[in-house]
Amino acid sequence: MTTQKFNYGVPKEWLPNPEDERLHTPTGDESLPWKDTWYFSLRDDASDQTLNVHMTISANRTPPTRVGVSVAHGAKFITEVMRNEGNNTGNSFGNSLAHIDVVHLSGDSDHELLMVGNLEAVSFELTVKGKHYAPLWDTMFPAYYATGKFGHQYSHYEQLVTATGWVQWKGGERVPFSGIGWRDRGWGRRKTELTFNTGIDLIGAILPDDSVFSVVAIRSNEVPPEDPMPIAGWRSAEGVLVPAVGGLYYKDAMAWPNRIELEFLDGYSFKAHTVRRSAGLAAAWHDAEPEQSGYGHNLRDYYAVMADEAGREFTVFSNHGNIHKVNVFLDAEFKYIQPPEGG
Repeated sequence: MTTQKFNYGVPKEWLPNPEDERLHTPTGDESLPWKDTWYFSLRDDASDQTLNVHMTISANRTPPTRVGVSVAHGAKFITEVMRNEGNNTGNSFGNSLAHIDVVHLSGDSDHELLMVGNLEAVSFELTVKGKHYAPLWDTMFPAYYATGKFGHQYSHYEQLVTATGWVQWKGGERVPFSGIGWRDRGWGRRKTELTFNTGIDLIGAILPDDSVFSVVAIRSNEVPPEDPMPIAGWRSAEGVLVPAVGGLYYKDAMAWPNRIELEFLDGYSFKAHTVRRSAGLAAAWHDAEPEQSGYGHNLRDYYAVMADEAGREFTVFSNHGNIHKVNVFLDAEFKYIQPPEGG
């Protein structure tokens, strides 16, 4: 692992306004749904617990608040979805299935949220804190996501996080949770299956030296299919936020992370490989009846333990996803021939 650094400052333009955590005033093409979205994936390796929360609040769709939650502890697993009016104020977002409360807004290591869930079989309360900077992709990676060329627009920032608190299954005791994860925050005009025309690959981690990184490969509808796959990645530490400039990411045949090598603009680089799988979780999606749109969103969070060249181990989060038709036979034609006479 190379730790050479250059004196790159952190441009203020690359950082979100802390108020971006709150709901936004819709702009742009009113024929498309406006979405404020939150996505959290959290993992405690020591206790073998994994959580995923996906929330969307739409300004022009009914019901406006859609929340999906998945929780796993060992072999126990549950997913629930709730779509209703919700209870959204300046400091709290969500509904009775799960909500997020603002504790402190800053977009760096002081950023803090309280995430509370109440599913039929399990409840939880977690303090989620940022780890170093949360880059704003609108300005750090211009035109990576849809910018409005075809009506679709998407603003996005993300951050590696830590989470502490408890999880309690019905009839059991509260189990402490202390883990790491990834979260993003997005807002804009979009229909997911129309805004993005490829699957998604995402990987991120808190590295052994306490810096963090995240890399995404996805193509928006503004990037022609014949163009190279757009990749954007970044690394952050105290006083450091720099983009990735090269590398590779290998997955195995089952989409688990296998090997990663990355180089960053400030000269920092690292290589790591998976030493053991940790957990896989079907990511919660808030469209409980995907036949309404005709598309299903298949997302899975994969956690694995990697080791760097010095043998130091760390947990990585990865996400693999695609969009598929729900009704496979829609607009299809059955092919067959009549049996021969006398056959």
